[in-house]
Amino acid sequence: MPKYIVKEGIIDNFLGSIFKSMLKGAESKAIKDLKRKDPNFGKKLKKLEKEKKEIEDYIKKNRKELSDEYGFDF
Repeated sequence: MPKYIVKEGIIDNFLGSIFKSMLKGAESKAIKDLKRKDPNFGKKLKKLEKEKKEIEDYIKKNRKELSDEYGFDF
């Protein structure tokens, strides 16, 4: 039995901080170290960065249609 307890709040905060840094476009040294030390985690982050880029491109391409449909100014 593990001697540590991982609470859901800790995981949520960790993932939230990763997403915030990715959205800002600023990758911290800690994230770079995680990507280097854990290749599987690095692959998942790279995939997430690719998806982010695709979403940004989609919004840029369909800005007018999205703003007309949802009433947001993109």
